[in-house]
Amino acid sequence: MLHIFLEQLFEFAAKMIPEEQILAAKQTYQLETGAIYEDDKSYNSRMALFLEWYLCNNYAPKSSKTVLENLIENNSEECNSEKLTFYRSVSESIQSLFFIKKVNDDSVKAVNLFNDENYLVRENDSRLIFRKNDIF
Repeated sequence: MLHIFLEQLFEFAAKMIPEEQILAAKQTYQLETGAIYEDDKSYNSRMALFLEWYLCNNYAPKSSKTVLENLIENNSEECNSEKLTFYRSVSESIQSLFFIKKVNDDSVKAVNLFNDENYLVRENDSRLIFRKNDIF
């Protein structure tokens, strides 16, 4: 179900955002991460990462909100409530790369590798899911 909502979110964004704006963002992204070629084995996953970055981490032109936050705000009448709830939860999530510092029975201490901010995440199955020094 999550995968379907993400695909629908990408389709929704593609309809609402001018193509030239997406192409300009793709150039910026490729300057930081390297070129994306259609014949690469990793093309689909790299494009998915670009779309996630573009929607969740990239700020809309002349705005203090991400592209996704602006899409939700300006087009909420075009989404049903279940999709809108999902889109809002995605926009409120922290999209980053994390390093696991400590694993307890019911929590994980992680550091955001981009800004060194520490997080204590409550997770009942933390010992099953994470190991110290994991990167996710």
